Amino acid sequence: MQKTAKLSTFLIILAVIAGGIFWLWQRQPKANREQIKSEVKTNLGIENKKEGFDVTPSDQTVLSSPTATFKGKTNPNNYVLIYSNYFQEVVVADKDGNFEKEAKLQDGLNLVNILSLASSLKVDDQNSQKASLTFFVLKDSKGDSVFAGPVKTIFDSLVTITTQAGDQNVRTSTSTEFTMPQAEDEEEESKEPVKNIRVGDYAVAVGEETESDSIVAKKFEVIRDNKPQVTKAYATGVILTPVRQNLFSLKNNQDGKLIEFTLTKDSKITLGGQTAKSADIAKDKTAIIFFTTSSDKNNVALIHIL
Repeated sequence: MQKTAKLSTFLIILAVIAGGIFWLWQRQPKANREQIKSEVKTNLGIENKKEGFDVTPSDQTVLSSPTATFKGKTNPNNYVLIYSNYFQEVVVADKDGNFEKEAKLQDGLNLVNILSLASSLKVDDQNSQKASLTFFVLKDSKGDSVFAGPVKTIFDSLVTITTQAGDQNVRTSTSTEFTMPQAEDEEEESKEPVKNIRVGDYAVAVGEETESDSIVAKKFEVIRDNKPQVTKAYATGVILTPVRQNLFSLKNNQDGKLIEFTLTKDSKITLGGQTAKSADIAKDKTAIIFFTTSSDKNNVALIHIL
C-alpha cells in the first residue's frame, strides 16, 4: 500500500513537471504558419528566378486551344528556343528583350522547354535562361491547373506529385475521373482507383487550384510505360561539312565536339527564318539544330541557319 502511494506521488510530480515544460514551450514566440509558408515560397521563387524567367502562358496551365502564343522577356537580342517532342521554334528577342512566338501544341499533356541564349549560342550563367513548362490542352475544360510527374506519396485520397516546379498536392474524390493502366492482377485490384496508384507512377492530374501548390482533381491519369519526357535535343555551332547523302556535321559550341546529323523526309530547313533547301547547309555557317536520336543516328527535326 505504501509503495503504491509513493508510485502515485511520483507519477503526479512527473506529470506536473511535464505539464510545466509544455506550458513554457507554448509561451515561446512562434512564427505564424502562413507567414512561414509565405517565406518559403518567396525563397523558392528567388531560387527559381536564377534559372527561369517569366513566360506566358503560365506553367501548369490548362489551355482550351492547342494554338499557344508564347510571350516573355529575356536579355536583349537573345535567341529564344521553344520546343517539345512535337514542335520547335526559334525567335529573336528585340532590343528590349521582349519575344513572342506562336506554337502548335497537342491535345492532352505538353512538356515544353524554353531556352534563351546570347549571340554566342552557349549556355552560361550570365546570359542564358531556361524554363521547363507543363500544359494540358483540353477543349472542354475540367479545371484550370495541371500537375504532372512521378508520385511521391499517397495518403488516403491525397496524392503528392513531384513536378518540374516541385512537390504538389492533389486531392482526389469519388467524382474524379481516373484513367489507369491495365491491371496485372484484376483480383488484387481495388474498386477505389486511388488505392491502385503506386509510388513512382507517372501521374497527370487536372483540376481546380485551391492553393498555389494544391488542386482538387477532376481528371487523374496514371502512366507506367513510356513515361512522358522531352526526348528532343538541340545543338548550336558551326557547320563543318555540307550535306552529302543526307549527312552533314556540326562543331558543337558547348563542348567543341563534332556531331554528325542525318536529314530525313520530315526534316525542316530554315535560313533567316525562311524555308530553305539542303544546299543552304553550307560550311562555316552557324546553325541551331533540333534533333532526335534513334539507332545511333541524330535525325534533324529542324535546322535553323543564321
